[in-house]
Amino acid sequence: MISTLDRYLLREVVKTLLALVSVLVLILLATTFIRYLRRVASGDVAAQILLELIGLELLRNLSVLIPPAFFFSILISLGRMHRDNELVVLEACGVGPLRIFRSVLVASLPVALMVAWLAASVLPWGNQMISLIKNQARGAAAELSLIEPGRFNEYSAGDLVFYVAELDTEEQTMREIFVQNREHGKVGLVVAASGHRRVDPVTGDTYLVLDNGIRYEGVVGNRDYRIGAFEEYALRVRRSNEAPHRARRKELPTLQLLTSTDLEDQAEGQNRLMQPLAVLAFALLSIPLARSRPRQGMTARMVTAFLVYFVFLNLLGVSQNLMEDGATPAWLGLWWVPASMLLVALGLMSLDTASGRALRRRWLRIPWR
Repeated sequence: MISTLDRYLLREVVKTLLALVSVLVLILLATTFIRYLRRVASGDVAAQILLELIGLELLRNLSVLIPPAFFFSILISLGRMHRDNELVVLEACGVGPLRIFRSVLVASLPVALMVAWLAASVLPWGNQMISLIKNQARGAAAELSLIEPGRFNEYSAGDLVFYVAELDTEEQTMREIFVQNREHGKVGLVVAASGHRRVDPVTGDTYLVLDNGIRYEGVVGNRDYRIGAFEEYALRVRRSNEAPHRARRKELPTLQLLTSTDLEDQAEGQNRLMQPLAVLAFALLSIPLARSRPRQGMTARMVTAFLVYFVFLNLLGVSQNLMEDGATPAWLGLWWVPASMLLVALGLMSLDTASGRALRRRWLRIPWR
């Protein structure tokens, strides 16, 4: 059963966590929007899928944003309680560091489970959806931006010329179309009432699909032209230079990566599980880091927390590279990084016990207060 102390600490942590996550989300939204807006301006991404891509980017990065936000929310909440002498009063009432540890653990477990779900399921799904959307829409925005209604547009060094009287960029439809294409020495003329653009999801080639028109085909100088009517006629206006899309490692399911025999796959799978473990490890580490004297500022503690988390992220990158290169065994993998942070947290917390204080006074001669 959750006690009054647990509810109080949970309420303080959640309020700070929501504020920090909101700030980080706004920063992420701004940077992502600017990055994709540049790609829209250059024609690499269609404007119609801009908001969808930004939403997916936000979802797949939540597992990375929440652990540091939760770490600093506990640090700020406990630090305020230290400065306001609330924890001093609790200690006088018999609430020691182990009781605070239990309350922090109660608050961190549901957050760790949520981060585990985000990292193991939402992250690869988001990566897969972003790649799929980009592959389907690649090149369409650039070509539509080059089409000017009311004038002749030329592609493929003059082998394809077409005229569009009206163009709806939102619906990606055209009306009153005239097309001339040259292929194998023959010239084809096509007149259609309407048309639209389509991208083959497998090959990535872009086609101009014409509806309800007439096609004239023949060799210049000869009279044996062929005339045919059609309901739908597709002209390839852009060939994709890329191979059909294959799932990247970041798009594969987490269970498939963890059970793979490839070290790089296992390293990617373990890297996803580091985020929920980081929530638990840094939740415990925040307890000794938050301790301060009454009315003492939190600047030094926050700088120390930033440095510790920076070291943690760098150790994750180093451990993943070592595992991929075969320098560390698969059973060790990346697990030693959160384990080391947990040992540091337990070591610092042990110094806060009565026996730890006596040991410091005896050997280090450094008073705690």
